[in-house]
Amino acid sequence: MTGAAQAVAAQAGIVESARLTGGLCYAELSLHQLLGSLAPRAEDPGDASFLAAAARSHAWRGRQLAALLPVSAGLPAAAELTASPSSGFDTALGLLATAAGSPGNAALVRRAVLEAVYPALADAYESRLRDASPAADAPLSRVIVRVLADLVAVRREAALGREVAALLPGDLPAAVATALARDRSPLGVAVAAGGPRS
Repeated sequence: MTGAAQAVAAQAGIVESARLTGGLCYAELSLHQLLGSLAPRAEDPGDASFLAAAARSHAWRGRQLAALLPVSAGLPAAAELTASPSSGFDTALGLLATAAGSPGNAALVRRAVLEAVYPALADAYESRLRDASPAADAPLSRVIVRVLADLVAVRREAALGREVAALLPGDLPAAVATALARDRSPLGVAVAAGGPRS
């Protein structure tokens, strides 16, 4: 392979890596916006607290990922890279937004996020970490480890109220999980066989 061909291949690899990271960034920032807008409207203080804290965590994770997007001549702009990772994610986000728009659905959205979205995000981050190059992606790997730790912490904190949330009626969590499972990689990264983990 000539030097020019190697440079083109390296740039293609950088762009693909950036698109995967940008898709995760988009997911985090979209969830920040959705959950943050729902938190003040939640009737239950526990739901409001979870949604507000989760929204802050999504914003933090999104900022961590945005800082990793390459800025260089010849590469797409960060705004172009920060795009929806898949149609499955768009469908899941739409289902959550529709539910969030109806009064009294904060608990249902909380449950769907905990049972469907967070397992899919964890799978996507773990897959991204597995596929990262130890040399070229060391900064990315460090950030993903931190982002995953934050996601685990949010899920652990929410587990205290999970027993109550499990008693709520509704099939939104199943619908969101189905939408995420529709694509092989709903968050732009290959998800383990069998769909998202719980």
